[in-house]
Amino acid sequence: MKMYYAVSEVAEMMNLNYYTVLYWCRDGKLPAVYINKTYRIPIKDFKEFLEEGKIKKKVLV
Repeated sequence: MKMYYAVSEVAEMMNLNYYTVLYWCRDGKLPAVYINKTYRIPIKDFKEFLEEGKIKKKVLV
């Protein structure tokens, strides 16, 4: 069972630039762990992050 999202996956889901998500991980805005020289975002923490509404998903119209 998958427990983490990659930075690229979160960026794609939120329609954001890869480096924006990477910055959020480094800055602590987005809960993440640093594993094998890369950031991973726990799925549970990412869902809570979205539910709290700290950053809203962009919707293309």
